[in-house]
Amino acid sequence: MHRTGEYSIYDALLSGVTPIRLWAQDGVAFAVGGQYRYYREESDLSDLADRALNPCATPGVMTCASASGPGLFSRGSGVSGLGFDYDRRYPVASAFFEVRAPIFDSLVANFAGRYEKFFSDVSPVDTSVFVPSGSIRWQVNDWLALRGTASESFSQVNPPAPRAPTTTGNTAAPAQFGGTAVTFGTANFPNLEVKPERGFNYNVGAIVRLGGFRANVDYYSIKIRDISRAQTAAQLVNAIVQPGQTGPGALINCASPLLTEPQALLGGRPFVQLNGPCTAASALNSPAGGGGLAGGTVNFFGQQGTQTFLVNGG
Repeated sequence: MHRTGEYSIYDALLSGVTPIRLWAQDGVAFAVGGQYRYYREESDLSDLADRALNPCATPGVMTCASASGPGLFSRGSGVSGLGFDYDRRYPVASAFFEVRAPIFDSLVANFAGRYEKFFSDVSPVDTSVFVPSGSIRWQVNDWLALRGTASESFSQVNPPAPRAPTTTGNTAAPAQFGGTAVTFGTANFPNLEVKPERGFNYNVGAIVRLGGFRANVDYYSIKIRDISRAQTAAQLVNAIVQPGQTGPGALINCASPLLTEPQALLGGRPFVQLNGPCTAASALNSPAGGGGLAGGTVNFFGQQGTQTFLVNGG
């Protein structure tokens, strides 16, 4: 295996103090700038390890029920990357500003914002985000200052490369549902529509300096929305079982949208495909045609190499 990475950053910044004054001695200060970041990651596997060349247990065979590769206990992805060659680029362009506005000599406000655009190297869809922030500080007297901040935040998740799902056979159910007593196939799809994680936070606090005593007291509130997380086949199996059910005979919730709603990014399939029509008697271990999971397929948006958190949701 040969793996390389290249990271470049270019910054531009303009800052200064304007002649604009409010009711303070200091003028309004500003800073504006831009940044361009570029990261490239390339992985070149041996032919035997590359599932694009050898997807099956027997080298040279291209069609099989379980495309897990010829390696023993092989996985579609791991800590060293994907089970196939890839060459990814992650360019990002951003612009930002900040304004420091002394309202009075004892009261100073600060406003800032940052815009980032993430250019996809694998699809025509680019993602972007803008996050504003603001803060204020009031020097009440010589020994007490009050402050507060509020801002948006984000964490970018780069969509993976589009490719056929990584499939495996004879996956065991979670232990509480019988483990190897219920086996099924899985298909790990890349989620090309994953969005940046967003959040909002604020804090209020006080700074006390009295003689040799100093103290900072702050209250923080942080809320995350569009959280990005990992998705596994085991999570989906847990979600389709009726509450309180355990063991291989656990009954399936036939009304679950995981069974009934087709997903475009899964090729029109639902997340879980049973071995037959789901009925009131369908259990995980129901035989073929009985609406069980045994012999069925779990489709999910799983880890793609070193990219783990590729699903937005709570």
